[in-house]
Amino acid sequence: VKRMFRIYPTYFVSLTLIVLSIALFHKYVQFPNTSVWFNWWYTEGISFKYALENYFLLDTEINNVAWTLKVELLISLIFPLIYLLNRWFGLMMNLSILLGLICLGYFGPSIPTVQYAFMFYIGLMLPSFLKSQHFTTASSFRVNLYFAISLVFLLSGRVFLAKIHGFLPILVEGIASGFLIWILLSTEANTFFNRFLKLDLVRKLGKYSYSFYLYHFIVMYWVAYGLLLMIQPEISAKYPVILSGLIALISIVISYFLAIQSYERVELPMISQGSLVAEKYTAASRRV
Repeated sequence: VKRMFRIYPTYFVSLTLIVLSIALFHKYVQFPNTSVWFNWWYTEGISFKYALENYFLLDTEINNVAWTLKVELLISLIFPLIYLLNRWFGLMMNLSILLGLICLGYFGPSIPTVQYAFMFYIGLMLPSFLKSQHFTTASSFRVNLYFAISLVFLLSGRVFLAKIHGFLPILVEGIASGFLIWILLSTEANTFFNRFLKLDLVRKLGKYSYSFYLYHFIVMYWVAYGLLLMIQPEISAKYPVILSGLIALISIVISYFLAIQSYERVELPMISQGSLVAEKYTAASRRV
């Protein structure tokens, strides 16, 4: 219940704003010197049926990043069960369950909920690994080195493995992400990444990251759309990197301030409401 209140209201509001912006102001233009990917989006108007499918997460093409929310909400339905399994069994049995989920992702259907399920189990297993003193006794240089290696694996897996099998980059990304979180939670050393994560701006971005995630795609699209309307094709052909950098900078700044408003006006009130509803359900279940 808490997870639904945490995720869905912010998605609902952001999707509504996207639908309105496309329905009221958008006219499809196939700009020269742009990627095939950019020209995929919003080629037609948004019908009522299409909008409803996106509101119910049957489709996520209006705000493409929402496919991850679909995975998270579906996993949330069975998360209590896998939580109990994880806490009941020891390390070897948990590793066997994790291996089973990895095999399911590799050999099973190419459905994101199936392919990403193992990542949630890695998250559940992290407390077991946190008992290890491996990183707490390591030097700052070694910890930074482990962190850098994990980051390289995280960022390069898709480049080298996607053509071999679609699940392999997901597997590498999941393991590397788990390793990064393990390092972060295990070390209090004055390492570079710890200093970076303690910066005030980084902390704030972390706080607003969910709303930022939901809004940045459409903001980036509209910024690119507006600039491409104003800029001559010769300029976009001659200075693509500068133009891309400008789009990134403007869209990040706008999305950041949008995320602050969304966090304060939507996320926080809905988190509080979710806690109240969950408490009522808990109290009712105890009476039963």
